[in-house]
Amino acid sequence: MGWRKGEGIGRGGGGIAKPIETHLRPKGMGLGAGGFDEQRGTPARKRVDGADDEAEGAEAGAAGVERAKPRGMWQQRAAPKRAKDVYKTAEEVLADAQQQGGTAGGAAAAPPGLKVIDMRGPSGPREVSDLEQLHLSKLRHEDVPMPELQHNVRLVVDVAESKIRELERARRKEEQAAAAYAAEAARAHDEREAADAEHSRAAALLAALDARERLVANAAGGHATDEARVAAVAKFFAALRTRFAGEFAAYDVARVAIADALAPAQRLMHGWAPLEDPARGAHAISALRRVLVQRSAARDDAIFFDEAGDSDGEPPRGSDAAYSALLEAAALPALRSAVTNPPPRGWDPRQPESLLVVLEAWRDALPAAALDELLTALVLPKLERELSAASAGAGGAQQQQPLHAWLHP
Repeated sequence: MGWRKGEGIGRGGGGIAKPIETHLRPKGMGLGAGGFDEQRGTPARKRVDGADDEAEGAEAGAAGVERAKPRGMWQQRAAPKRAKDVYKTAEEVLADAQQQGGTAGGAAAAPPGLKVIDMRGPSGPREVSDLEQLHLSKLRHEDVPMPELQHNVRLVVDVAESKIRELERARRKEEQAAAAYAAEAARAHDEREAADAEHSRAAALLAALDARERLVANAAGGHATDEARVAAVAKFFAALRTRFAGEFAAYDVARVAIADALAPAQRLMHGWAPLEDPARGAHAISALRRVLVQRSAARDDAIFFDEAGDSDGEPPRGSDAAYSALLEAAALPALRSAVTNPPPRGWDPRQPESLLVVLEAWRDALPAAALDELLTALVLPKLERELSAASAGAGGAQQQQPLHAWLHP
């Protein structure tokens, strides 16, 4: 095109000779902020019909022609100034109104655009439209000396009353907290005393149990029989239960008594023939049961357990199960054998007196479940077999004796 370095652009060479330089604006900086000046490029030239590039270059480079100045930088519009509030006394407001042509004693309206607020008196701030209301003479008819001072004093009194009420609430709250702490301390003291008393009674019970061997031996005598030893154990633990009623049940002392009475009871009932010696050991074991087994008014709680299971579906519990275990080990096997064995070693249904004497002697020693087990599982089946044989007509001797004589003696 014929352009050379250092010359202006354009057909006549009258354009710019240096390229437009660009500057990176710092991040976050607004337009014209911080004195940052951006170099603007030459505005695009408009092509005019009938004018060529040479005329435009000559026109741009002509001497005495000033470049058009760029528009001014962006500026924030100034916010309108807020009118400053001016506070004046009533005397100053009345004086200004008098200078403007009003009179101190006459009625004068507030200047337009002026808001007058009277902050005197106990009723609080109020807007005044008539300057006559500001005159001091208007307050004299109330006969209240220094109303502003009285109003301020009333405010002080109200604040003081509010603080006093807050202090009173805080005092009541502290009193309630102190009463709760005192009640908690009293409860803790009572619990401590109860725990000390329980500890003392437990220590006394333990000392008595430690000495039971000697006391039982003295009660039974030097050459005591096994029955006398069982009776002595029952007597000792009866006294212990009277003295330590709560601890006796809480610590399950009945198991200790069962353990002490088990060995002599087994020796006592060894080789026992119930039909020949029905009352053997019944008195001593009955006394032991009265001491150890818990009973209720509704029913007998002494539950008997055997290998087949429990009598009423309940699991063994406490001293009842322990006493049932003692009976199972000492007396019940002999009773079952006496009922199930055939005569002459066992019970004969045609002669019921022998078994009735045994059951009468052991009535207080046998739990209700054990007695039910004997009657329903052993006695009744044997009676049914004898009735079946009698109805079949087996033997003349059976026919000569009426059934009611051996069923209901």
